[in-house]
Amino acid sequence: MTVLNVWRVLNLRESPFYQDTLSPAAGAAYPIELFVGREEETNRILRSIGSLRHSRQAIQGGVGIGKTSLVQRVKAEVVKSGYLTLPEAAALGHADTTETVLLRILNYVYEAILAQGGLAVGTIEVMQTARQVLHAFRTRAGGASVGWGGLGSIGISTSAGHITPSGAAPIYLPRLLRQLSDLVLEKLKRPGVVVHLNNLENLSDADSRRAAQIVRDLRDEGLMYDGLHYLFVGTESSVTAITSAAQVRSVFTSHILRPLDAVELERLLEKRYRHLRLDRKRKVHPPVERETLHALYGLFQGDLRGTLRALETAAMDLVGLGETPSAPMTASDMRSVLLSRYHAELEQLSDSTREYLQLMSEAGDVGHGFTQQDLMSIWGIGQSAVSSFLSDLIRAGYVIPAERVPTGGPGRPRQLYRLGGPALLVFRGLPGESDG
Repeated sequence: MTVLNVWRVLNLRESPFYQDTLSPAAGAAYPIELFVGREEETNRILRSIGSLRHSRQAIQGGVGIGKTSLVQRVKAEVVKSGYLTLPEAAALGHADTTETVLLRILNYVYEAILAQGGLAVGTIEVMQTARQVLHAFRTRAGGASVGWGGLGSIGISTSAGHITPSGAAPIYLPRLLRQLSDLVLEKLKRPGVVVHLNNLENLSDADSRRAAQIVRDLRDEGLMYDGLHYLFVGTESSVTAITSAAQVRSVFTSHILRPLDAVELERLLEKRYRHLRLDRKRKVHPPVERETLHALYGLFQGDLRGTLRALETAAMDLVGLGETPSAPMTASDMRSVLLSRYHAELEQLSDSTREYLQLMSEAGDVGHGFTQQDLMSIWGIGQSAVSSFLSDLIRAGYVIPAERVPTGGPGRPRQLYRLGGPALLVFRGLPGESDG
């Protein structure tokens, strides 16, 4: 037995089906140049940043369709115009509070300034103060006890004379953030900082009202400072949750992303093949048939991450084997491998959850959406039980939150849910596949 790189038989250095985020950083393994499409959305976001003294934009869409990659592309462009940012995002957490989100923002701005200005910038008084506060936050030492992961409210005591009272953080942190933004604009002569906040659904899924309150609290204490441009990334429902208050909604611009089309998916993979090409004198053998790729992507309803994960799963059992090792994967071969995997995952769910998934499959055609009211009727259970089972199925990837639809009245739009790619494959098979 030996360690084998199966991709070499296709003249590829590694798997082209990776789900890692593209990075604008120099020398990145998966550079931002591999980005495909979204020109209109990119330009709209850039226009807002360039035209406003401060901005708050929400990039929303379904799970796995490329929201974070779009923001990475935007960040690569703003750097060319002198804005400060980081290759990474600040990830929001389930237990975040107003104070911890503000600290994440403060840390992001501080690190962006430091990354650009180096050690000389780090000696400026406001940067030294920020470093002390952030160090105390990370270590919960030196008299600091910073709320994080439900640990409680913030208390800070540092050598800076004006940060002593334990209750001063809600007042002092916004002031410190403003001083950092002033430093960027006035001393560094930069147009601003682009702050990337990811996983907005972590806040809203835990408690949508609390998520809305956090953003409302931050509206005038951090989100409206000159030179700061925020990019919030999350699902449609999470953006709806945080902008539920009129005073927040009025200062946010939302960009709803739709899935890449099948042609753009092909272009994306072709770029990856070229980037990962092992021998420039030999051609790359595509790992999957074009028709099979389109059918699988249709089954996953634009879920790029889910499609790539399915391709990766099948490839580990299929690539480099058979009479022609370099032959592309076919629909029938992939179906066999994926069914085995998804059936095994289904067995990890409870009997009742599997039964409800089956009932959901039998109740509608591919692409049909169900509201929670629909599922209460189909499953014959109450609202709280529906929410619980939906959470299990969404976590397992068998159900996906789809779009929100108007109620026809004054109420908020209703969330639709659809069967995800794994469930559709188990119950309906791969479109275009011959059974005979």
